Amino acid sequence: MAITGILKTTNDGKDYGVDFDGVYYKIDDLFVDTLIEEVRVGVRGYASKAARESNSMGIYKKRFLIPFSDLTPKSFSKVDILTAVYSYLKKLPDFTGMSDC
Repeated sequence: MAITGILKTTNDGKDYGVDFDGVYYKIDDLFVDTLIEEVRVGVRGYASKAARESNSMGIYKKRFLIPFSDLTPKSFSKVDILTAVYSYLKKLPDFTGMSDC
């Protein structure tokens, strides 16, 4: 499970000097905190799916805090939580226009 899209030169307030097309974004850290009812998510972007699979260095890294109330998982299974988090991420400015892959 991942999403793919373009990493613009100005995403995240940084100037990469070039747009990266076909960036492969993968959740690399996820922690569900039931006490404060939020999900902590780490996302890493790679130049391509092949770069991710060969353990190449990522070109993007960011963490997000998501309140439970902003997620709509079908159940509390790992797959359903990941699906809900990816759906949420695609609504954020950094991931607008991304597609599932």
